[in-house]
Amino acid sequence: MNRKLLLVVSILPVFVLIYFLHPVLLDFYQVNNRIFAASFYIFLTGIALLMLTSMLGVSFVNSKYTGFTFLAWSMIKIMLVMAYFVWFVLKPGVKLQNPVIYDIVTLYILYLFYEVIFAVILLKKNKV
Repeated sequence: MNRKLLLVVSILPVFVLIYFLHPVLLDFYQVNNRIFAASFYIFLTGIALLMLTSMLGVSFVNSKYTGFTFLAWSMIKIMLVMAYFVWFVLKPGVKLQNPVIYDIVTLYILYLFYEVIFAVILLKKNKV
């Protein structure tokens, strides 16, 4: 139970850290299309929050399905990001420059890194 409580408490500081890191990334990469970058940040943060809370919920209810939940949400997250680009980038013909793509990839990797550590800690606890 200690690790699960630690994970619950760690969600908010990590999200706040990424929130304050995102403007630094925008300045570092010199992103001009900040509206698109902000909308993608909100979208990706929402998906990450859903993923983490559902993994915690499953681990509290039936811990042996936590790994399957992580795998399922990883695939859903990839599909949702692709769908986001199909609906909001390709159809309107938005031109994305390299700095925006660097920002998107960096955000995705930051959340992915945290989600993998989160899942590993949950799975270690469950000894699956």
